[in-house]
Parts: sequence; structure tokens; C-alpha cells
Amino acid sequence: MTASPSRSHGKAMPRNCCSRSRARGGLSFATAGVKLPLPVNLSVKDEPFRGLLQLLRAQIGYRAAVRQEGDRIVLAYNRPQQ
Repeated sequence: MTASPSRSHGKAMPRNCCSRSRARGGLSFATAGVKLPLPVNLSVKDEPFRGLLQLLRAQIGYRAAVRQEGDRIVLAYNRPQQ
């Protein structure tokens, strides 16, 4: 899985504003914060979901946080360094 840069690069979103979409497995997906490109490249087979989230966290590092909140996955972008 490769993430491409967001089309809204550089547009600020209020911290309490989230974009939401439905993901596989009945989980919803939400983002929060200023969207920035995240260099992600994952190739997995038979990886548990928890392990996939750990691999994703390792690649995005300080740029964002990924967390599961019940039936929702949240990608919270950190504030860009100025």
C-alpha cells in the first residue's frame, strides 16, 4: 500500500474537524489536523491488524498519530514545524 500526497496539501483544518469515510471490516476512518504528505510503503501478507498499525506508525513517525477508537481508525496529523 502506498500513500500519495493529499490534494489538500497545506490547507488548514480546524482541530475538531474530521473527514470520515468507511473502511473495510466495518471500521470507519477519520483524519484530523493539517493534511501533509505521509511517505508510506507497506507490503504485508497474513499480518494481524494490530501489527499493520504498528508498521504504519513506524513509517509515519512524528508526522501523525494513528489510533483505533472503538470502530474507528483516526489519523491525526501533527502540527507542521515552522
